[in-house]
Amino acid sequence: MLSNVLFALAALTGVCAMLVYGYLVQLACGYAPGATSCSGAPWDLTTDDRFWLIGMPAIAIASLLALGVLARRKA
Repeated sequence: MLSNVLFALAALTGVCAMLVYGYLVQLACGYAPGATSCSGAPWDLTTDDRFWLIGMPAIAIASLLALGVLARRKA
């Protein structure tokens, strides 16, 4: 039961991260359409932006998946 909840939270975190990333890229392109980061490619972002928009959600998803696997093995 707990492992299923953790897997669902990991999926929800991934979907929310993609939606937020898409929204923020669209918002940035609206303010500065000629900016280099307007394409939204991860390598066009600054290191800080890449950490918060890609790194943190990836760490959260990996942690939730690992906890889900551990919970499933313990059950």
